[in-house]
Amino acid sequence: MASLAEGYSAEPAEKAPKKFAALKKWLGDPLLIFLLAGGAIFAAHALVTAGDPVVYSADIEKALVADREALTGRPASAEDRAQLMAEHVADELLFRAAVAKGEHLTDSIVRKRLIDKMRFAITGAPPEPVEADVLNYYAENIARYRSEPRTSFEHVYFAAKPEAAAARLQSLQQGARITGDDFWVGRTFPRYGTSMIRGIFGQSLVDRLDDLPLNQWAGPIESPRGWHYVRKTAVEAPAIIPYADIREQVIRDMEAVSTKAALDAEIARLTKVYGVKDVR
Repeated sequence: MASLAEGYSAEPAEKAPKKFAALKKWLGDPLLIFLLAGGAIFAAHALVTAGDPVVYSADIEKALVADREALTGRPASAEDRAQLMAEHVADELLFRAAVAKGEHLTDSIVRKRLIDKMRFAITGAPPEPVEADVLNYYAENIARYRSEPRTSFEHVYFAAKPEAAAARLQSLQQGARITGDDFWVGRTFPRYGTSMIRGIFGQSLVDRLDDLPLNQWAGPIESPRGWHYVRKTAVEAPAIIPYADIREQVIRDMEAVSTKAALDAEIARLTKVYGVKDVR
């Protein structure tokens, strides 16, 4: 009768040493050992993480009790403490279940909060600025800190296109006073910046005011608000805003530059880690 060993071998005996030699060489490959070890560590970590229990420590209880007592104004009872623990454990379990289902990847509000937290973690709270650095930034970017052009003007407003429009304009040009419809901001606009005029009347009126000579009535000019006869009375060119008046804005601009540099560097690093594929 053949032995068990003889019955188990399906190959000639002379080929077996060659197979074991090849297997030994294969298992001795450093790259393979690294990959196997890394895979084992990853698998073990996944198993442990998935099975980690929710821990309710004395520090957690102390913080929760302090919050409850501050809210209620009385010492926490044994029932309060039991409720706090139950709520904390339930929240933690639900949180883990949500993450396991990938809810944080599809909820836009959660995604936004996580992104904001990462931005803050990267940039941190801005340090207290050094006054000399703020002054230098102001001087180096002085063209940015100019006031807007300012225009003083008056108008006569009509909610709908006025009848006898040319005759009304002629009367205004001859010095007559015409009463139109009530306008919520009034009739005169002293030293209004371009952006403010644009916000009230739209770009079309800004453009017409730029082209108008001083102290000459024009119109009616249509805007999103209605129709306007307009007379420009004064113009102030852009001017450098004094440092004392703009210092806080300069500090915010400096912080924005620093924050953007830190974010750009981290985004560049993350791009190398994860890659970006444009499939448009």
